[in-house]
This record gives sequence, structure tokens and C-alpha cells, in this order.
Amino acid sequence: MSRQRNDTDRFPDVARAAAAQLDDGAVVDGELVIMVDGRLSFDALQRRLVTTPAKARQMVASIPASYVAFDLLAYGGVDLRTQRWTTEAMGIEGLAVKGASSRYVGARREWLKVMKRRDTVEVICGGVIGPIERPEVVIAGRYLGGDLVVVGRTVPLTDAQSAELAAVLRPARRNHPWPDEISSQRWAGRDSKKPLTKTRPDDVVEVSADAAIQASQWRHPLRYAGTAETFSPMTSRHFPSPSDR
Repeated sequence: MSRQRNDTDRFPDVARAAAAQLDDGAVVDGELVIMVDGRLSFDALQRRLVTTPAKARQMVASIPASYVAFDLLAYGGVDLRTQRWTTEAMGIEGLAVKGASSRYVGARREWLKVMKRRDTVEVICGGVIGPIERPEVVIAGRYLGGDLVVVGRTVPLTDAQSAELAAVLRPARRNHPWPDEISSQRWAGRDSKKPLTKTRPDDVVEVSADAAIQASQWRHPLRYAGTAETFSPMTSRHFPSPSDR
């Protein structure tokens, strides 16, 4: 069961595993997950969720699903909700928490998602929103398959961060691969275009990023942490994608 519907017909592999491994009367709370190349893949999970039950059954062999149990709520007729246990896995974004006195309910209106896990990583500053002498937002890039692609954007820079970054940025040459405008739909929740000030893709900045990645892009805004060393574009072609962190 998900919060809105019963998804058993789209995850028969998980249903069979649960029936084989859990005793009658056992109640667990957790998340459906799909691993691709050793990391959790939100894209693959979405493909299983939005397809028809018949197509989902055909996808079991190519993208099998698993279930990560966060809480064992009942076992052997005993209510275990006064205790808790969690599991850690590569790519988990954080924790969903509730008050000790609140109940487990489908809508989870009283639960909070705590984004605890963040890493400091290096990205290419391929462009900024705002003028190059007063950048407002960093548009982060990385080389994927030899192409410089957008992988995220930062929250608005402070005045001090803007001044620090402006001191090292240089205008892009004519062969910069990015467009003159960039969509903010992924990060702003609605589609809108912003003029993009393209910069030379050989300056590296450090950002703080969470673990939520979709289609090789960070799903949530990054936080600017400072400038890093400059390197040549040829070297940067070996820079890892977000999924390689």
C-alpha cells in the first residue's frame, strides 16, 4: 500500500518476497526502491509506478524492485511501535519522522521529512543567472559522456558569495554548448525561463548537495560553498556525474 493506492499489482516481485519472508500478522513500514548501478534510482521507480500492471509485470526481470523496511510495527501479535530502527543505504535522502505520541496514518500529515544527509562536492560553474560581475545563482555543470550538461543550480547567492565568485569568472567563448535561456521548472516547481550568462567551463566551485538525484540532476537546489581550483576543460571531461559520487 502507498499513501494513495494499493500498488501490489505493479510490484508483484516485492509482494512475493514479502509473502515468503514475513510471518502472518507482521506489519512493516518502509519504501519501495529500485537500484541501478549500485544507487537508488527514482527514475526507474517512477517507470514501474506509472505503467499498467501488465507492463509492470514484464519489467520485473529488467528493473526488479526491493523494499527497504524502516519500522517493524507489529510482529507475532505484539505492537512494537514504542521502539524504532532504521537502515542506511547508498542514496537515501534523509529521514521521515513523527512525534512519539502521533499515530501511523496513511496521509502522514504530522510527519516531517528531515534532509540530514548533505555532501560537499565540486561542480563546474558553466553559467550564472545575473550579470557576470554580480552573479545571483550558479548553474552547475558536469561532463557526461563528453558533453557539458546542467546538473543543478544553487539557491540565491549572498552578496559576499557573489563578490567572491565574480572575482574568478570569465565570459564564455562562442562555442559554449548551453542555451541563452535556462528553464527553472525542475527547481522552482513551475516552468519559467531565465536569461543565462554563460561562463568559461573551466572554473570549479564547491557546493553542498543532498542525495536526491533524478535524470543525472540534483532534484533540490544546491548551496554555494566557495570557489575551488581551476582546471582545464580536457581534464574536466573525466569529472564524475552526480550518480558517481
